[in-house]
Amino acid sequence: MRRDHRAVLRALLCCAPAALAVVSLTSCTASAPVACAGQCAPPYELQVLFRAGTPHGTAQKILGSCADHDPVVIRIGELHDTPEDQGAAYIYTHVFATARTARLIKCLQSSSSVVTVGWPD
Repeated sequence: MRRDHRAVLRALLCCAPAALAVVSLTSCTASAPVACAGQCAPPYELQVLFRAGTPHGTAQKILGSCADHDPVVIRIGELHDTPEDQGAAYIYTHVFATARTARLIKCLQSSSSVVTVGWPD
């Protein structure tokens, strides 16, 4: 009877490393990070740059009129000045560069105070 226990123990010791390796590989592939370039998950950041000298009140009105009631928008970030004396703000969205964001982007670009609208990396 002792020989049977030893045989079972030897079989377990022999196969245990292989079984652990399979379990480890399976769990690693399930939680491995996905490589992507740029923005990978919501909230996505849409950057809006305003012309130098645009008053903050004007920039806030533009941001609000385009983004306040848009269903893709999560929130409008704080307006701040860049080193080039431009106003800048991020609009945080649920979706990234799709037809659903086209209306928002077109609205922002229609203002003569807006220099660029884009998805930064």
